[in-house]
Amino acid sequence: MLDLEASPVSFEEFISQTQRVWDGIMTIESHVQPEVLKLLEQDPFANAAVIETVREGALNAVRHGHAKHARLLVEIEENSQGRILRLHLENDGDLISPDSDSGFGTTVLDDSTSSWTLENLPNGVVLKAEIPASLGSLSSVQ
Repeated sequence: MLDLEASPVSFEEFISQTQRVWDGIMTIESHVQPEVLKLLEQDPFANAAVIETVREGALNAVRHGHAKHARLLVEIEENSQGRILRLHLENDGDLISPDSDSGFGTTVLDDSTSSWTLENLPNGVVLKAEIPASLGSLSSVQ
């Protein structure tokens, strides 16, 4: 499903465009470390995967949860499997019912991430996702 040609835009440009698209409907606060931005510039697959994950998460927060505010955090973690981008997209929308049906968004998240979960919070929902980075060690992007 991911097409590298489909996201030639940088992640910073994507976030800026997304904030403008949702302006007046939902605010999106973004916290992305500079080393993550550098990695995304160098890794087109990870960039496309993060963009698709955030796009789907924001759309679902508004469409299904009626969210008014979202907070995005993307960090790099290095483990025995390599480097992983950990994405948290928290919103103040309606809680998810355990009886909810999965839809097209499930396919997008399955294709864009190595794993993902949706969790109810006391005042909203958080999408947590892991996206593998294909570049070498963490020091190569700092």
